[in-house]
Amino acid sequence: MIRPLLWAVLFFVSGFSFVNAKDHEIIIACQNTVNAYAHARDAIDGDAVGKLFTDQAVFAIGERRMQGRAAIVEAMQERGKQGATIHLVSSVAITPEGKNSARGLSYTLVMGETKSGKYEQQVIVQYDDIFEIKQGVCRFAQRSLKVMPVEREAQ
Repeated sequence: MIRPLLWAVLFFVSGFSFVNAKDHEIIIACQNTVNAYAHARDAIDGDAVGKLFTDQAVFAIGERRMQGRAAIVEAMQERGKQGATIHLVSSVAITPEGKNSARGLSYTLVMGETKSGKYEQQVIVQYDDIFEIKQGVCRFAQRSLKVMPVEREAQ
């Protein structure tokens, strides 16, 4: 009686998941893509951002839509001129949809550098993603974001 109970406890404590090995690879690859975007965006590295998108990707920021890797890279380099940022990625949920695609939902707290050199909260962003997976590489085929302003306390 104790032995099956012990196995059940170990099963749940170990973090075992009912995701098959291929789906697990897709989830990890796409989570890495989401995190790599934040790092490349903060580094204002247009080439690194571009490598995360398919050739014909669509990136929508509100009503503004950019089509194709070149347009996305150009837009990211322009946004980088607005000052230094730190993108704190959270709550990344990836759902595989077959062997070549997945959907993602994540949230990011964007911190911006102030004139005094300190960072403060700017916005929270919700990203809705569609990924394309080829040869184990996960890229954004479509990325849309919704900006949710944060309220700042008066200082």
